[in-house]
Amino acid sequence: MNKKLFVFLFTAAMSLGVLGCKSKEANNSSSSIVEEEYGEDEVGEELVLPTNVTRYTLDETDYDSLQEKPTDMIRIFYHRDDNTNDFENYRSWRIWAWDMNGGNGWWHEFTKYNAYGVICEIPVSEVAANGSSITKLGFVITTCSSTTATWTGSYSKDPDCDLSAMIKPTNPGGIQRVYAKTKTETVFYTQESAFMSTLDYTRYVDMSTIRAIFVTTHENFKIYRPRFDITKNGQKVSDFTITDFTITKSGGGYQAAANLNFSKPFEYTDTVLVKYTISANYICSSDVLMTAIYDSQDFIKANDYAGDDLGVTFDDEVNTTKTFFKVWAPTSSSMKLNLYASGDYRVDAEPEHTYDMTLGQKGIWEYTANEDLDGKYYTYTVTNSLGTNEVVDPYAKSAGLNGKRGMILNFARLNETVTGWNSDERPDFGEPTDASIYEIHVRDMTINPNSGVEEQLRGKYLGLAQRGTRYSDERGEVTTGLDHLAELGITHVQIQPTYDYSSVNEEDVPTQMSETNYNWGYDPQNYNCLEGSYSTNPSDGACRVREFRQMILALHSKGINAIMDVVYNHTSSFSDSNFEKLVPYYYHRTKASGTAYNGSGCGNEMASERYMVNKFVRESCKFYTEEYHLSGFRFDLMGLMDNQVMIDVYKDCSKIDSKILVFGEPWTGGSTKLKSGTNPDALTNQQTLQGSLAQPYFVGDGAYVGAFSDGF
Repeated sequence: MNKKLFVFLFTAAMSLGVLGCKSKEANNSSSSIVEEEYGEDEVGEELVLPTNVTRYTLDETDYDSLQEKPTDMIRIFYHRDDNTNDFENYRSWRIWAWDMNGGNGWWHEFTKYNAYGVICEIPVSEVAANGSSITKLGFVITTCSSTTATWTGSYSKDPDCDLSAMIKPTNPGGIQRVYAKTKTETVFYTQESAFMSTLDYTRYVDMSTIRAIFVTTHENFKIYRPRFDITKNGQKVSDFTITDFTITKSGGGYQAAANLNFSKPFEYTDTVLVKYTISANYICSSDVLMTAIYDSQDFIKANDYAGDDLGVTFDDEVNTTKTFFKVWAPTSSSMKLNLYASGDYRVDAEPEHTYDMTLGQKGIWEYTANEDLDGKYYTYTVTNSLGTNEVVDPYAKSAGLNGKRGMILNFARLNETVTGWNSDERPDFGEPTDASIYEIHVRDMTINPNSGVEEQLRGKYLGLAQRGTRYSDERGEVTTGLDHLAELGITHVQIQPTYDYSSVNEEDVPTQMSETNYNWGYDPQNYNCLEGSYSTNPSDGACRVREFRQMILALHSKGINAIMDVVYNHTSSFSDSNFEKLVPYYYHRTKASGTAYNGSGCGNEMASERYMVNKFVRESCKFYTEEYHLSGFRFDLMGLMDNQVMIDVYKDCSKIDSKILVFGEPWTGGSTKLKSGTNPDALTNQQTLQGSLAQPYFVGDGAYVGAFSDGF
């Protein structure tokens, strides 16, 4: 049997009328003359099957003969450039994969091989959040050897970012094939395309110019104008010229790029798609990225919104007659408001009403309902370069089950139902240096069956609010829970994240100790909503708010202040976050290609230096300080927060509580775009590290931000 498998590689097209290069290292041609010539398709070369592989089983599947059926298996093919004849170079590599529409990740091993490389099989039933179907798979190729959900030890990633793949509902044999290559952030869906030249990405240089970037293995790569197919909002655009062609050496290949210059500028709300034909069987496509536009003065001037009314507000919190909705999404072409009767998507799957929203000034979409909608739930349906998606409002102040719907909540009205809340005061503890801080996890504090907490309240906000709990045996009796904290003599508890996070399924949260469906909470989903798994009714967004307040009241009654552990440095998912779906590539730090920086080690990091991100973090901290009577914030990976946002958070919150404690980890979890340094003129570009805090622009200006000792 012939064990040679054929793949396509680039063969130079022999024709005129192309943009060539004068030098294989770099060329900055400004010529705009392009012949209307199509050129030749790329043709093929062969891969040779290794002959000494014993670690993996040969995949002999004849994919061309398979019949179409519902997708029940995902096969990830992984190719390295350092292949050996026994494929032992793959020995330490494995995959962490998850459903990007929800659910937790897990480890999967490479078990098969072909001439391309090694193959990992992932049954859909094992990775799909619903156990049966999946539309988008996230995965990381890594050398991490952990056998638990916690990544431990030293490890590498290839490439150093999360990868994602679209999963079709049906495939030949029910097998979705995904091809990954070493040091390559693009995934492919055919073996042939993985070795062809690729339109890597496109981005705006300005609103009349698009830069198209190709990855190729050929030093004489040429770009042909007729191979482009460009559409704006679904309509073909042909009035463009091509200039500024360059080709540079990049890794083991080359990066080629050219400017596409249009006679009429695009709008921020336009959806522009660039396609380029490599061969009859391989057409690349790329949405045009705004990554370089967001920091332009034109965009900032047109879209930075200073108002304090994002989310849901009322005309009058006592006698409400109108409910206002505002969301910032300047690059979206359409926005709809969906209203739901409850927070339980299992009960009412469809919205009661859907309304078109209107785009106003500064990128604000808004809708006014001439009624009191307190207690209803809502989402937005947004259309932009990512398509049409239903999202939760990042400014939602509470949420329903699993954070899939925001809740419309009148806090002034709800506060009246919590006895003692409106007269609550934070306990005095002296000077900030007198603080004695004890870290806790809501669930861990009361989940043990010997905790003395009522069974139905174990692991809940109300479990921590319960007084008089004890553990006793023949040796005697000790206090537990709230009383134990009081007995310690502490002034503050630092509570591990209690905002809404993504890794725990709120549909089934046991009040017994369990190794499953448990997390510390460092995977933010909805920052301004509380975590529902700690409430007695996760489907009711008001329930978690009332019970959290009762917990705070109980702590305050014992002389204990509450500090929230916050993770504004990254979100639980990059491409699937509500932020990303609303304004693609704005809220996260990305490279020009749209690839996320990974200073958190969790696949992404928030762009705190941008105006609307700074605004969100500041307003979120103010909200928790005012509405939940918190006494401080412990910032996870504070090194990923720029100097300015940390100064702003302290100054804003200290106006509400003069003894507010703001501190964090003065380090990162990986490489970030932010720089280290102490330049007073570059505060939005600098990491908040230990050396930052004694500078005149921090403590000298009354911004008393603290840090853990990274040396200790």
